[in-house]
Amino acid sequence: MEFQYTNLDHQYYIIVPKTTDALDRMYQYDIYDENGEIDTCFEYMTFFEDSYYVLEMILFDPINLKCGTLINLYEEEVIEYEDLGKVKDVIESLENKELDVRTKNQVSRFIELLGSAIKFKTGLGFYF
Repeated sequence: MEFQYTNLDHQYYIIVPKTTDALDRMYQYDIYDENGEIDTCFEYMTFFEDSYYVLEMILFDPINLKCGTLINLYEEEVIEYEDLGKVKDVIESLENKELDVRTKNQVSRFIELLGSAIKFKTGLGFYF
C-alpha cells in the first residue's frame, strides 16, 4: 500500500505567546484575530503535512520523550515555560545532525521560537 498524506493544504502552527495574557488566550484556543489570522500577540511558524513527518522524527518525538508530552497530528499540546530547558536539550542534540535545507530552516525557526518563549517566559503551543 502506498503512503498517502491526509491533507497537504492544512497548515500546522507552533505558537509562542508574547505576554501572559496571550498565554491565557493560547490555553483557550483563542489564537486568531478578527480576520482569522494568527493574532499579533503571538510569534509563530507554519508548515504543512509533508514537513510534519520529518519534524516529528527529529524534533517532536524526542521532545515527547524528554518532556512527557504528546505532540502529534491529532492533539494540541503546550510545553510550559518550566519545561523549555528540556526542549533546549533536544535542540542541542541536533547540532551535528545532517538536515536538508528546508528542514534546517524549519528547525532554525523553531529554535528562534524557543528563544522567544524563554525570553517571554511563556511556552510553546503546538496547534495541528
